[in-house]
Order: sequence, then C-alpha cells, then structure tokens
Amino acid sequence: RARGILGRTAGGHMPVSRTSKHTSRMACMAAGVRPPWSLVRARGILGHIPRFRSTKWAHTVLLLLCLLSAPLTSWAMPARPYRAAKAAGKAVGALASGGGSGSQVGWMPSRIDHFSADPRTYQQRFFLNATFYKPGAPVFLCIGGEGPGLTEDVVVTGGLHCALMVHLAEQHSALIVALEHRYYGLSQPFSDLSTPNLRFLSSRQALQDIALFHEHITALVALPSDTKWITFGGSYPGMLAAWARSKFGHLFHAAVSSSSPVEAILDMQGYNDVTASSLEDNLVGGSKACLIVVEAAFAALGKLMSTPAGRGQVERDLNVCGAASSPPILQDPRSRALLLEGAADPLIPQSNDPACTHPVCDIRRQCALLTNTTLGTPLQRLAELNHIARGGECLNANYFEMLDGLKNEALADDRTDRVWFYQTCSEFAFYQTCDPGSKCPFTSLPHLNTVESYTSLCTLVFGIEHSTVAELVNQTNAVYGGRDISATRIVWINGLIDPWRAQAVTKSLDPTARPAIIVPGASHHFWTHPALPSDSPYVVKARLQIAEFVTAALAEPKDDSDSDSQAANPPTAVSFSSTPRDRQGTMVKGSVGKRLAKLRQETRKAKNADPTNYILDNNRLPGVPLAPFQVPVIE
Repeated sequence: RARGILGRTAGGHMPVSRTSKHTSRMACMAAGVRPPWSLVRARGILGHIPRFRSTKWAHTVLLLLCLLSAPLTSWAMPARPYRAAKAAGKAVGALASGGGSGSQVGWMPSRIDHFSADPRTYQQRFFLNATFYKPGAPVFLCIGGEGPGLTEDVVVTGGLHCALMVHLAEQHSALIVALEHRYYGLSQPFSDLSTPNLRFLSSRQALQDIALFHEHITALVALPSDTKWITFGGSYPGMLAAWARSKFGHLFHAAVSSSSPVEAILDMQGYNDVTASSLEDNLVGGSKACLIVVEAAFAALGKLMSTPAGRGQVERDLNVCGAASSPPILQDPRSRALLLEGAADPLIPQSNDPACTHPVCDIRRQCALLTNTTLGTPLQRLAELNHIARGGECLNANYFEMLDGLKNEALADDRTDRVWFYQTCSEFAFYQTCDPGSKCPFTSLPHLNTVESYTSLCTLVFGIEHSTVAELVNQTNAVYGGRDISATRIVWINGLIDPWRAQAVTKSLDPTARPAIIVPGASHHFWTHPALPSDSPYVVKARLQIAEFVTAALAEPKDDSDSDSQAANPPTAVSFSSTPRDRQGTMVKGSVGKRLAKLRQETRKAKNADPTNYILDNNRLPGVPLAPFQVPVIE
C-alpha cells in the first residue's frame, strides 16, 4: 500500500499459497511479480493460485500475464521500522531514454556466512543489461535493499532507485547490473525466517555478497581487469553503495549514495524534527500555520488518551478498527502508541511527491486541508485528513495483531516487516521517537513513542534486549565510521524535506572528492526516480550534478589501494567455475545470454551432485537449526 496510507503488512495475515511449488506459481515468481489475480485481493494478502495443469500453454499464458501486470516497484526504508517497505505505485509511461529490452536474470552461488568456514551456499538473484555496453566501458551496479524483490525493470528503466543510473549508463556505454539483497525478494538462504536463520542477515554479509558479485560478473562477462565499477543506491542501498566503495576501494571506483542515513542511532529524534521543518517549508506548500495546526491536533489527541472516555471518543473520531471490542483496543498503552503513529503517518514527508494526484498525497494538499477552519477544530481536521488518506478504511491500532505478524516466521511474498525490523534490532535501530523537548510535531505527552516502545518489540520478537540493541548500534558505527567516512569519490545527495537526512552526510568533507548535495524541496532520493516534466529545477540540477560527478570520477585513474579500511579484504569467493578463457575480455552480442545459460546449467549440476543442499522451490537452502541469537562480533 502507498506510503502515507495506514496499513501494515502483517505477516500473520499473509498465508503462503499452498500451491507455491506448482510451476504456475514459479512462473510468476521468476518474473519477479505476484500473480495478477492476487492484485485484486484486499490489503495485499497473498492470493491463492489456481492449480493449472502442467501444460506448456497454461504456463506460457500465466507468464505473459505476470509480465504484463508487473508493477514498477522499489525498495525504500519503511518510515516505521516494523512495517513493510513501500511498494511504489508510480507508473512509468515509457522506458528510460534509449532503453528497451535486454534484461537478463541470473543466479549467483553466494556463501551463507562469509565469515566462517561454513561451506553452505544459497542462490542470489541478479539482473544484467548489456544493451549499451562497449568493450572497456564501466559497470554501473544498482544495489538492492530492503523491500519487495527486484524485477527486470531495475536494469531497463531503473525503477525509482536507479532510473538516473540507467540514463547515465547509455551516456557512458556502461554494463548495467543489479544485485538483490539477501533475505529479500527471491534471494532467500533458508526456507523460513526463524530468528536463528536470520543471524546471517546483516549489512556486513551483504557487502561481502556485493564484493563476490564483482568477481562473479567479471568472470561471467570476461571483463578487463581495469574495468571501473560505480555503485548506485538510495536509502539503505545508498548506505551499501557508499560502504562498498569505502570497504572495497580496490573493487569499486566510485559511489553515488542517495538519501543514505549512514550513521546508526538508537533514539532518532531527528526524523520527526525534520518532519516538523518540512511541514512549514513554503517551497513544498507548507507553512508555519500548518505546523501549528498539526501540533495542536496531536496535543488534543494526547489529552484525550489520558481517560477512558477520551479514548472512546478517539476510537470513534479516527475510526479505529474494532472500536466496539471488549476490552477496548486503546486500553493497552502500546496500542495507544500505535494509534498515534498511525494518525501521524499521512503527514510523514518521506515520500512527498508534488506530481501525485490523491487529495491529501503531499504537503501542499495536506496543509490546505489542515488550515481550512471551516472543517472544525484542529483534531477534527486531522481526523478528516486520516479518513481521506485511508480511503475510508478503519485505522488499525491493535498492538497484539501487529506483534503476531512480526513473530510469524513464514516466508511469504514480501516479509520486509519482519526482515527489516530484524536489521533495525541487530544493526541500525533508527527508532523515530516523539520525545518531550524535541521538535516533534506529534504527541509527546503522554510520552508513548519512546525508544523502549521499539526495543521491547526486539525482545519479544527476536530475544534481543534493549542493552544489546544499543551495543549493536555502536558496533555498526564503529565498523563503518558513521558520517566520518574518508573514502574518496563518493557523492552524497539528500533532500531537504527528507527525514532520513538527519542521519546522513549533509556537509562536504571534500567538495571535489566527497561532495555533499542538498536538494531543496526534495523527499527521499526523489532525483533517482524517472524524470518527469513536473520535476522541480532543484531536482533537475541535482541530476546534472550527479552526472558531472560520474563523468569526473570515470576520468580519474583506477586506484586499487583506495580504501579507508586496511582490514577489509575481498571475501573468500564462491567463484564462477568456468571462466571463459577462449574469449577476449570483450563483449559480443549474445555472449552474456550464453554464459548465463551455462551458469544455470552448472547450478543444476550442483543440485544433482548434492540434492540435500537444495529444495526445488526457488533454489532455497533448507533451514538448518542454529544456535540461539548471539551478539555478532565485529568482523
């Protein structure tokens, strides 16, 4: 569901189809989309798939339906750490300039644990497009992250994260590749998401995957040894793009890091502080009057929360789901905190888009409604905004229902809720509080949205205590350096109204080698989206600045020793075992497809040689019981 419309993707309400092993389902999964008929199911619940007979005709029709119905999806940090990432609903009417078909999908055998002698591997999905590639040209890598699985569009149009990258690839004759992040999409190491199985989910493991992918593609395409790679990413993938350059400077020549909060933090007051400043930003239609109304509405909401009668009124005014239940939904303080977050959700500027068409889809439209005094009190205006934003649906504030969803270990269509929440508990936190004394425009009294309200979920869901979460956040910053990253040839871009900029690099450490660009009026990595006529001149300028950076970076000689980490060594790689030695290091038409076919053949041989290491559904390794959760060591 679109960000700004309340509705968690509760894992407990996403049953896995019983026909998931049927070829009909596999056809859709191979296309990177859910079956088209499931699109009409309410609230994103995974639809059951009819049991087609195993005929070529039925499978062909199904695959065509899947391709025709494939949405343009993206991955972006959920504004709330325990909710599923937004699936982009922004359609693109045409391919990126000079684009077209040419996408190839492949599977790379990647180690489950790069930091031990454990020999087990899993199949990690990647995409490749050689449409523009010329011998000796660079490689542009779009890094996958949290959220729905990648689709072939990621190397054709670029989607919402890498559209600019695809455009620049044409200019520089670059090879376009994209790597799906472990535990997201179809790149699943295990058959379930139990806490022991999640222990191999970390940015450090993901960076080793990226380094291994460099070796894999170099062998697969027979790239010259002096090929320059540039990493691209927005949000968490933007963090990985910068860290790949920082930790593996001998592999990655430069990085374009968009909206990347590289400094982990336990209590992220800055998120809602930036939200407050965005609501009064005239450039996007905000105003001081609008911010005052929001503050007044949530202050009134907080007062009503303090009494049973007041809570009853809130349940009616905000149309809370199960308002007539016994005991009342809002009797539990944790459900009250969830309601306050839900009521604030439409006002989060993370995905603000001036080109949207929904009545309250951006700050300009929201503030126009909130400052309309004919609609009643500030709280009544807030209730009206929520009603419109949710399309008349009730506001779900049931804490225990949300908790059950997070505890569900089943592997379903998109389990970003559980998987990304694990990463917040074990690495980043990023818990967006509304603390008294901060600039948070929402309810701070009673103080319900606390750090403990988040870390208590870490304990209940994964067994990770509050003190451990804090320790892991410190470890993350010790490993990566927070905002103090010394690697060169990284450009940092952030939107001024994006709440995630609170933890990002916003000041140039070196205007030439490490420039930082602030884009007025722009939300979360908005400049990476496909270009539209409605884009502001600031967004257009940011794209030009990024293009200039890429051109300048490619003009610099490759420096194999350029890294800020002497301890970061290349991974012990599971190499592509049949590097073509009878070919020159050049790209010829059709060679990538032939080599990918050979890779698939070798993968099948590996399965036949040791069938116990695989299950046939999606090339997933079986879940192997592991030790209980332990604090990861700094590798």
